[in-house]
Amino acid sequence: THLGHSFPTRRSSDLVQQVQFSGMTPLGTSLQKKVLEPLVLSPAKHGSLRKPVLIVIITDGAPSGEDRHKIVSVIKSANHDLAKTRYGPDAVSYQLAQVGNDQAARAFLEEIDVNRDIGTLVDVTSNYENEADNLRKARNPCVPPPPPPPPTAVDSERG
Repeated sequence: THLGHSFPTRRSSDLVQQVQFSGMTPLGTSLQKKVLEPLVLSPAKHGSLRKPVLIVIITDGAPSGEDRHKIVSVIKSANHDLAKTRYGPDAVSYQLAQVGNDQAARAFLEEIDVNRDIGTLVDVTSNYENEADNLRKARNPCVPPPPPPPPTAVDSERG
């Protein structure tokens, strides 16, 4: 939903295709200025927020161009501000989704997932291999991960 209007799936896909993913990744700052302030907090303060709100953040990397914990403080602050409104702190849910297999991004998202202040507010997803590894760790934390698959011809050519 954007400004109270549902987007058809095809329209959403078209919007995502228009985004150019490159450069710095100021996740917290962008979340605060482009999404939370105009689309959630301002309407909540004026009594016009339409619940539920789901914010999906798709990233291919860990934050850059800002403190890596900025996103934590932004979500915490928004939760605190919403608690003061009639909508309450559960007015918004977050999903952080990783595209690609950047290990720095994976480590960052795992930090968010277990963060004592916001971990329960955020659903973190990654690629299949990372999700399977996390499930394995949760089920059997003492078992080491399986060895990586042998290199393919394509991997050998990459050097």
